Amino acid sequence: MYNAQQQALIDLQKIDLDGLAVKRAYSQHPGHQKLKEIDAALIQLAAALENVQEQAHELDKKITAGHDEIQAAKSKVETDQVELARISDPRTVQALSKDVDAHLRRIDKIEFDEIGLLEQLDTYHAQIKSLEDKIEKLTSAHAKTEEGLASLKEQVEQKVHSLKEKKDALVALIPQQTLDEYNRLMLDKKGVAVGEFVNHTCNVCHVKLATTQIDEILDHSGDVCVCPSCKRLIVVP
Repeated sequence: MYNAQQQALIDLQKIDLDGLAVKRAYSQHPGHQKLKEIDAALIQLAAALENVQEQAHELDKKITAGHDEIQAAKSKVETDQVELARISDPRTVQALSKDVDAHLRRIDKIEFDEIGLLEQLDTYHAQIKSLEDKIEKLTSAHAKTEEGLASLKEQVEQKVHSLKEKKDALVALIPQQTLDEYNRLMLDKKGVAVGEFVNHTCNVCHVKLATTQIDEILDHSGDVCVCPSCKRLIVVP
């Protein structure tokens, strides 16, 4: 039905469409969207983890400061008690006794508050552990998804390479001028540069042509011309 040049052009179009379909399927693979979602989730989890770790750190500092204050208060109590054992002046004894009582009350208050702080710290540690577990799971899912996409990409590259070998063989059969026009149209016409003249109509745009246009196309029987409607190359049997 078609000569070698015409058939080569038609086959070239099919190969390029196959190549575009393969690349499009890869670019639209759900794995790419999944990676974006995982990345977004990891960013949120990392921010939440940093926030909780900061709060836990501040609480640790507060507990440590309480311990330091207790030690200072106990040291002062010991000093005052030694002094109380040494002196006999009632007023001095009364004043030092008040100081000792005040320090002891402060120690009790800090130790009581520490119970609540430690409970809150345990809550923070549990949150940190939970966030770290989630990050670990998502990181693992990210790695597996990337691995799957890498395998798919390798298959795509092999397919594209195979198509290129077939394409190179066809290109050798097509005149350079026709090939240049084909390549230009592939860009301008969203990947469809060639149509076939079937039943007096371009099988790409399907526009009904005038009789004079049909006759002009038929004059190029066995050749390649341009569709008057869509301006693509058209193969005429």
